[in-house]
This record gives sequence, structure tokens and C-alpha cells, in this order.
Amino acid sequence: MFERFTEDARTAMALANQEAQRYHHEYIGTEHVLLGVILASQSVGADILHNVGVDTRSLRQELEKVVKSGPKTVTTEKLPQTLHIKMVVEYAISEARALHHPNVGTEHLLLGILRVPDGHAAAMLTDLGLHLEAIRNAIVKRMAGKACEAIEQTGEDLIAQPPSIVPEAEPVTDPVERLRQLIQAPETLVTPDAYDPISAQVIVEAGFEAVQCSGYSMACSLGLADERDLSLPQNLATTERIVKAVQVPVIADAEDGYGNPVQVPITVRQFLEAGVAGISLEDQVMGCKNGVKVIAQDEMIEKLQAARAAAEGRDFVLNARTDALKAGTDRQVQLQEAIKRANAYLEAGADMVFVAYVESLDEASALVKEIQGPVGIGARMPYNMHKFSVRQLIELKVARVHLPTINIVSAIRAMRAAMQEIQEDC
Repeated sequence: MFERFTEDARTAMALANQEAQRYHHEYIGTEHVLLGVILASQSVGADILHNVGVDTRSLRQELEKVVKSGPKTVTTEKLPQTLHIKMVVEYAISEARALHHPNVGTEHLLLGILRVPDGHAAAMLTDLGLHLEAIRNAIVKRMAGKACEAIEQTGEDLIAQPPSIVPEAEPVTDPVERLRQLIQAPETLVTPDAYDPISAQVIVEAGFEAVQCSGYSMACSLGLADERDLSLPQNLATTERIVKAVQVPVIADAEDGYGNPVQVPITVRQFLEAGVAGISLEDQVMGCKNGVKVIAQDEMIEKLQAARAAAEGRDFVLNARTDALKAGTDRQVQLQEAIKRANAYLEAGADMVFVAYVESLDEASALVKEIQGPVGIGARMPYNMHKFSVRQLIELKVARVHLPTINIVSAIRAMRAAMQEIQEDC
């Protein structure tokens, strides 16, 4: 996992292990890695922390507030990592990849820490009076200064690489059955957005076990003004390329089925021909300019039944999305409407449901409790980004956490940073 880490990043991780032992902790947490970064005094990450007003002494004081020292001396040479640390490392690798940096440095570790807002490190920084987004902006600005250098150093290697960044792997024998297992497993299935083959490959490279296509992200990548401008042929062509690019189950975003219940079977059969393991259908009225509206529950049930019948004996996972939470002014009334619809969709043949526009943990908890089947919820969206984390949804036993825009937004941000640096260098 650490073969792509810079010497400074490896030093920071080694120092994190030492700091955990210093405090008699039997694990390495995000708080120890944050200390490790600043203790790697010559690193980019340490310099960034100093520039935003953080020093070693203040970090130690905050650590002692949030985590007490252990009762006994720990002598283990290498301590186990918490789940939060594993997430930080995965995010750091993802950030480096998105920025086309050949190695993972301490600056990427800091970005990874900021993407785990419920970790002790993020709490320590917040308690010091710092805004996590401001720290992120400082990191991105600093890394933008390295963009041209990174491009010059790795350009030839990137051009020489084969199109696929994912090592050859045996395809899943039965992707539909595998997807069912992932949905029904005790562990939460997390699915970031895929909008082209390379984004799907990055998802798989990071260790995610299924790919969810995102119509919104596809529309953005094609330069379309709105998701409703994404045509069925464009969606199908992109989805098929994604299926061919990865060896894990792929879930298609079939929008509203691209029409009424008569059109839905045609749409479903075309996606199945593209090789997907799952298909998502939604009950929102596409193209509605004034707020969010949903079709009648009975019409959506008819669509789901038509989708299932269209398979003609072929198995696939059917995901039913409801936008009912956003389709009214009384939040409690709409929450009950979303629950009612979700249960009706499951009874009509959906394998799982996705409830859009969830804004709080209380809403998420109510959905998990009241819906009689696997529930999916979106995270890292503008309306809930600071309301809850992916980890908190996992702890609620949400069956699937979807990140509908995380990759397209990250890609655009990275490209803008690189272009800005080039402009400034011209």
C-alpha cells in the first residue's frame, strides 16, 4: 500500500506509529498521522500546517483533550490502523491520482485527513479554530504550484501507460449475484460516481467493489447543460464502455427509464445488452424547471414491473429511486411519503431503494428503520455535505452509500488547479 508514498510520507507514517506508542495507544488513528505529518518537519504537509497556524505543541494539547493516554506502555513494533486511517490512506492515494501526482506525499495525507471529518484529527483542527475547507484550499493552492512540475516529470510515463490503470483481473463469474451479495451483506456498499472508463477504473483501483454510473456526471463530462440533456444513446454508449473497462458489477443510471411504462422495457433491455448487473430507475419528473416533482406512485410501480418483465428471464438488480423527500414543503410529510413509496417499490419488485435528498442523520435513521429492504442514501452532496459523513451512514447500517458527484467534481477541481498554474507560468 505504501510503495507509492514519498520518503516524507513514509516518515510521517512511521512517526505516527511512534506517537501512538508515546501515548500508550494500541492503535494508529488520524490524530497520530496528523502529528506524524507535522513532525516530518521538512515535508510539504508540515509546511502547510505551519502556514495555517498549526504547531506541534498545540496539536499535542488538542490530542490530549480528545483522546486520553492508554493505561500501559505499548511495545508492539507496528500497531494496527483504525478504519479511519485506512480511509485516510485510500483518500490520499485517490487525491494523488486525481492530480496526476506520481507519488503520495504528506500533502495528500492531509487531504485524506480532511475527507474523514468524524476522525479525531479533523476534530483537533476544528477545535484550534480552523475551517477544514480553508485548510483544503491552502493545500490545493500549494499543490497547484507543483502541477506543471508533476506534468513535466510524469507526462511521458502517462502517455506511455496503457489505457487501463487497473491490473488484469479475473472477471466476476456472476456479476448480478455478486451485486446481490454486496447489497445484502452486513457491510455497507459504497459506490462513488463513474462517468467514463477511467473514472470507473480509479474506483476499482481504490478498492470499491461495484461501480454506479452517474447520469449527472456523464452529462458534465460531455459538456451538456443539464442531466436531462443526456440522451439514451449517449448514456448507453458510455455505460457499455464502463462495463468493458472493469471487472466488477456495474449499475446503470437509467434515469426515469427515458419515458413512460411503454418505453421502460426497451430501455431496460438495451442496458442489459450493454452488460450491466443493475439498473436504477427514478420517480422524479425529468426536466421539471420549478423544483422537484415525482410521478404518481402507481405509475412508478408500473415502470418497475415493466422493467422486471422486460428482462425475459435474465436476472438483474433493480434499484428504485424516489425523490419524494424534495417534492413538497413539509419535510415530515415528505419523509413519510418517501418511506411509503420505498416500501411499495420493494413490493413491486425492486431489490433495493435509493432515497434522494436526505439531509440529516435523523432522516437516514428513520428510513433504515421504516423501509423493509436495502436502503441507499447519497452523501457528500451540497445539501448534506456538512450534516453527516459516510462513516456515520455506515454505522446506521445503510445498505448502500452513493457519492453521485465526488469524482466529476474532484476531476474538475484538479484540472482547474493545473490550468491556473499554467496560466500563471505563461
